[in-house]
Formats: sequence, structure tokens, C-alpha cells
Amino acid sequence: MPVARVYTKSQWEAFARALDALPEKPDAERGVTVRDAMKDMRARVRAAQAKGYTLEQIAEHAKSHGIDITAGAIRYGLRAAGKGSVANGTRAASGGRAAGTPQRSPRCDACPCGE
Repeated sequence: MPVARVYTKSQWEAFARALDALPEKPDAERGVTVRDAMKDMRARVRAAQAKGYTLEQIAEHAKSHGIDITAGAIRYGLRAAGKGSVANGTRAASGGRAAGTPQRSPRCDACPCGE
């Protein structure tokens, strides 16, 4: 069983001061998730698809620019970006589960059992 680590209050306070003193990171250096990027990239990905490119080819093109992403991740990002926002209370019609489909346990969403 792991042992709980204990640190002094002065160590936590010094750490807190160090965090407060950190400079703001420029936007160009901040990480962006695929889901967030798809909000801006959705129209461009759709335009590339309209030009005849597959999601697999778009993913390969992304890799040539240092973005290691799969076609499935792009597909998921497009779907997630296309859903209605929680802020305005809307949701895509296809977002619900089919009638009679059992609801998965929330604890299994993150576990490898696949249930």
C-alpha cells in the first residue's frame, strides 16, 4: 500500500508563491486538444473532404505537420465539435441512445473492460 507523503506548510507556501510568479504562456505555446481544435478546423476539414480527401489522408497530412492524430480522432473531434453546446441547452438529435439500449455504468467509461 502506498505511503501518504507529507510536506511542510512552508514547502506548500513556497510552491504557491512560485506558481503565482509564473509568467503567462503565449497562446502559441499553449496546448490545444483535438476537440478544441476541431471547433476552428471543422470547416477546413470538411472543405478538404469536399475536395475528395479522406479522413485518413487528412490525418496523414496532419502528421506531416507534426500533429500525430488518427482519422478516428478527427472523426470524433468533428462529431464532438458539431454537437450543440451545453450553454444554450441544445443537443444534436443523434446524441441520445437507442431505445432499449442499456446505459453503461459511468465507472466503466474509463476502464479497459469495454462495458
